[in-house]
Amino acid sequence: MIDHKKEHAVKKKSRRTRPFTVAAIAALVVGHSLGSSAAFAAPGDESASSARFLSGSLLLDGVSLDNVAALAGVETSHDGTSPDPDTQTSSLDLTALNALNITIPGGLSVPLGDFLALGAVNQYSQSSDGGQSRAATGAVNDSGIVDTSGTGDYPADATLDLSGLLGESVTDVVADLEISLRAVTAEASLDGEDGVTRDYHVAGGDLLLSLPAVGGLETVLTGTDGVADTVDAAINTLTGPNGLLAGVIATLTGVTDLLGNSEVEISITSNVAGALDSILDTPLGDGVITLDLRTGVVEVDLDALFSDTTGRGLNNLLVGEEVLSADVLNNLLTRIGNLLDTVPDAVESAVEDALNAATLNVDIDVCLAEIVICTLGATVSVPNQTLASVVDGTATASISAVVAGVTVPGLDGECCSVSLPARLPTSFWALVAWSMTSYRSSPVPSPTSSTTSPRL
Repeated sequence: MIDHKKEHAVKKKSRRTRPFTVAAIAALVVGHSLGSSAAFAAPGDESASSARFLSGSLLLDGVSLDNVAALAGVETSHDGTSPDPDTQTSSLDLTALNALNITIPGGLSVPLGDFLALGAVNQYSQSSDGGQSRAATGAVNDSGIVDTSGTGDYPADATLDLSGLLGESVTDVVADLEISLRAVTAEASLDGEDGVTRDYHVAGGDLLLSLPAVGGLETVLTGTDGVADTVDAAINTLTGPNGLLAGVIATLTGVTDLLGNSEVEISITSNVAGALDSILDTPLGDGVITLDLRTGVVEVDLDALFSDTTGRGLNNLLVGEEVLSADVLNNLLTRIGNLLDTVPDAVESAVEDALNAATLNVDIDVCLAEIVICTLGATVSVPNQTLASVVDGTATASISAVVAGVTVPGLDGECCSVSLPARLPTSFWALVAWSMTSYRSSPVPSPTSSTTSPRL
């Protein structure tokens, strides 16, 4: 919220003022957050100015920040008789700020520093002859120059951790909520002829929140009995001498004693869990928000979100306007929902790609004629072929003739393609389909819309 109090002009020859305040930090924690004020004056009149970063009171406890001496700002005045300006600067005492206690819901008293963290903040006041005065606070140096980048000696960044202030109905959905503003600065100046000019600047803002239900997606996909485990279990039904593929091959070759035969080696190497890990480790984003599917953390460009909602950035707030209004929050929730809607199709695509890339190895020794010992046999091998190549008929197999246990030269090598498109066991695909159906029956939770908002 930004709050401009009205300026008041008094006597022409000796003007005194009531300061106005520019607030640019969350009103949920601090009533009037930062401010600078300059007196009305005309050429030859007296001038006065003051700068104070924190003022007002804590909304939860009503503790007046104006009564905390260590948080006092700076002020100057000039009687108009000297050419030299009166200049004062003072950095904010962050230790004193952290020593203040507030009572959070539940009755626990905790230091304000647990909720509000500030970077180095400066306060600047200058009053000159000719009715000129200027005040600035935040990211401003001792010469009164405002640093709009926040990279100087006084970055004036502010971080509000509101997690402890969330009620139970909110913490069921949102575990953490943190707001950060960079290079928060307010300034006011008075020229005896042109009147008061006032402005504020925020280099940028971020909103960080954590959605536990989204973070639980990791367990759904790669945890015990999750999607990866279920698909791997389905793959395992294909392999080995008693697997479904051995049954298919026995049917195709007519060699019924393949099943259970220790000479039948069928294995499939896959990495379904790795494919799903890739989804979890690839943040989703739309240019305004970024969503980490593994942790459930949402990072929001607050300036971009506010601008997209209102057509104005953080540096163009209206008087008394809330940053986290219902419209802004609903925009945020819609964006989160849109990103989550892409997850089911991405998961199915990743599983399909992992199955297609799975490597099949088949090694079978077949006895075609036996007199005491196997007098005529063959070794059939399908080496390192992907399941995709098997399904589309491009996989290759090799065969070797074996007479009395000896491979016959010239009768070995690549012989043919392997194609089992219609004969891959339906029970395998049924298991894969079941795992995906089970996943979709517990869809990724989407946030519900909001009609209320914290004040910021």
